[in-house]
Amino acid sequence: MVYGQGFAEEISIASPSPEGRRGSFKVDYILAKPSSEDLSPVAIVAIEVQSIDTTNSYKDTSNTFYATPPEVPIVPSAHPTTAGFNWENVNKRILPQVIYKGHALRRERLATHGLFFILPDAVFQRILTRLGGKLSAYPQGLGTVTFKTYKLGDEDAEGTRPLEFVQRFTTTVDQLAYAFVSPQNLPPEGAYENLLIQKAAKLTKR
Repeated sequence: MVYGQGFAEEISIASPSPEGRRGSFKVDYILAKPSSEDLSPVAIVAIEVQSIDTTNSYKDTSNTFYATPPEVPIVPSAHPTTAGFNWENVNKRILPQVIYKGHALRRERLATHGLFFILPDAVFQRILTRLGGKLSAYPQGLGTVTFKTYKLGDEDAEGTRPLEFVQRFTTTVDQLAYAFVSPQNLPPEGAYENLLIQKAAKLTKR
């Protein structure tokens, strides 16, 4: 049985919240293996899906593109946009969410496969860069996070670009959490201080 967007109802679990407020967290999809007797679950797999958020808006550029007849060539420079990929979202939202949900699922005895995280390979590489160092691989099990990454393939004869599988990597929630709070790819010691000294020197020369 599949629970999530486009299938059965999305599963929403109440999370601790201040008194008087309601909070919840949702996993995009939950696959449940039903028993043959009463359809109660005997195993569950949680799946989180993430693409990439954007900054600003592509709306004007998109509207211009779709309003242009097919025979008229598109000149990108004539329709500039300030929109772009929001890579900082990896730090602020994606990693904390995966860690939190991974810990929550660790307490579910039926979630013996851990959490699956489906995402673009480019986003996964940014996650590795943000964490620094090297995550250790673990066999899939309770308390693990399995990354499955994809990329856009080459354009086919119909003008579409299919998704192509890139890699699968499994580690533990603990590995992610520790790497997140103890990154190894820090700037050189005194980097902020030296930058401020340089700025001060420029100001005194004016």
